Formats: sequence, structure tokens, C-alpha cells
Amino acid sequence: MRTIHWSTISRAMRPSPMQSEPRLVLASSNPAKLRRLRGLFTGLPLRLSTPGERGLRLNVPEHGLTHEENAASKAVAWSEAARGYAIASDGGLLLPGLGDRWNSLHTQRFAGPDATDADRGKTLLNVMSGLSSDARGAWWYEALALAYRGDLLACWAVCSGQGVIDPSFDPQDMEPGFWVASLWSFPLIGKTYRQASASDLAAVGEPWSRLRTIAAPAVRRWLHAARWAPIV
Repeated sequence: MRTIHWSTISRAMRPSPMQSEPRLVLASSNPAKLRRLRGLFTGLPLRLSTPGERGLRLNVPEHGLTHEENAASKAVAWSEAARGYAIASDGGLLLPGLGDRWNSLHTQRFAGPDATDADRGKTLLNVMSGLSSDARGAWWYEALALAYRGDLLACWAVCSGQGVIDPSFDPQDMEPGFWVASLWSFPLIGKTYRQASASDLAAVGEPWSRLRTIAAPAVRRWLHAARWAPIV
């Protein structure tokens, strides 16, 4: 895997006369993540598609030692499969109160390979039972990577503001694909992630809100350098 610079991207991205918009694969099958990936590029002249819509199938192992490594490996692999552009992310909960009993890289898998989202929520609450309120602090770390035909173009990573794990978990009120949303709450706004509005989430430093302020301008510059569209 190699990383190339924006000047190289501008040469690689020059459109052919028959092209109108670059195609970008959103490298995920998770419905919650797909919504967030799409939201990053609202208003930009990109043809966004999922692997399913492109007829692509791929299993990319998440063996990286960091979320950045996992995001990059997924973006690179899917960009090779799509023979074009792909964007992927990898994230997890940071729970310092659990010490070495918790690894954010295993957020989705810690309850077992066949666990449901409800299982994951209940298991986390069991693991955290007995912790004081001060030890229930929770942050979300998210890495995002963009690749083209096997080359890593860019990688960004952000950490959210502080929230807490709320023991009043309702497994009936869950966002499919993002179980953390129902038990991650923010004292600053008095709401869980699931209950919060877009402006609420921006106020507490929600990672996808922060990524949009970083990634979207970078991609806009990339489009402009490649002569796809004007900067607006």
C-alpha cells in the first residue's frame, strides 16, 4: 500500500470526454455507516454507490493495529475491486474506565461473532456494571480513508467529545447497524446519541460531523484540481 499526494491525484483524476462525474464506492454494507458516508458528500458532484449496487463482493479482514490501518486497508481493497475510487471507515468506542478489558478495535466483535446489536449493548452494560459514573466516560474514534485503484489517497481520523455509557439501555430503541447510539449519552445536552438532533451532535463533537468539516473540503479541492467541478 502506498500513499500518493494531492498533486498526483489531480493528474490521476482528469476526466475523459465521456465522463461527467467521478464514481465513488462507499465501502460498507452497514446501513448506519452508509448513511453517514453519504452524508459526508452531500452537495458534491459525485456518483455514490454501494458495493451491492456495483455487484461487488469482498471480505477484507480487519487485522490492523489502529483504526486508521483498518480503514486504509478496506479503502484500498475496495478501490482495487471497483477499479476506481472507494472510501471506507473504521471506528470504535474508547472506554478508559475498563482499562485493558476493552479494545476499541473490537467494539463490533467483543460480544462474539454471532452477537446481535442487542446482545452487544447488554454485554457492554454487564461489563461496566459496578463502575462509578466517573468511570463510565465514553468517546468514539473514527478513521476515514479514500483510495483509488489500490493507492491510498488520504486518511483522516477524529475523536468525539466526551459522553457516558447510560445504563438505561432500551434494546427496542436501536439504530440498525449502530447499537452504541442507544446507550451513549451526553450530559451536555441531556440526550443519547439516538435522541440527539444533527445540531446537538455537532455541539458535542460527534465524529461524523467533524469528519464532514475535514473530508468534504478536501474532496472539493480534489475535484477542483482534477477539473471535475468548480470550488463553491
